[in-house]
Amino acid sequence: MITRLRSIATIMMILTSVLLAASQVAAQTTPPVTLTDKQQKVLDYMLNDWNKQMRITEVELAMQNVGRQYSPDDRYAIGVFLRNNPRLHRTLRTFGWETATLTPTEKLIARIVSRAERENQPPPTREDFGHILGVPSVAVTDALKMLERFGIMRPDAAVKGLGYRMAEDRYQDWEGAMRITFMNHRVQVEGEKPFEVF
Repeated sequence: MITRLRSIATIMMILTSVLLAASQVAAQTTPPVTLTDKQQKVLDYMLNDWNKQMRITEVELAMQNVGRQYSPDDRYAIGVFLRNNPRLHRTLRTFGWETATLTPTEKLIARIVSRAERENQPPPTREDFGHILGVPSVAVTDALKMLERFGIMRPDAAVKGLGYRMAEDRYQDWEGAMRITFMNHRVQVEGEKPFEVF
């Protein structure tokens, strides 16, 4: 009986150690994001915009509307902040951080690749994407890199001509009521800055 209790105690200690180590590793891989002052201006702009009916203006357009120089790293930092803080606004809880973070080109690429995977079809090549979207091939490559950086797509050499696939099954099944992860619409009203709606 005592031997059995010691065995159980040893197993519990090992499991506790493993769980503690795993939580420490997880905490190290997702450090909290602190926004710079200029990134915070973009976030403030977005939160104000989202309080208007049907608005869902994304990071890149908000950066453009704020009118300062921003880099892809700024957009990434804001996107990660949105991903890590879904309670920030009901827009994030309703539509997801992806809708508020990805550019129109990234959303279209993700939507097309997602559909191809769901239907067991090969996705378009990078060159085809350039023609389909009417963008230079460097824009397609940059979009794929940012989708990878956000963890939405991942490299896969087995995918001929594109080299990427969706990173998670949930991104293959993006369609459905109130699920606009890879969709929204840009609007330009005369005399106003452009905005996006769902």
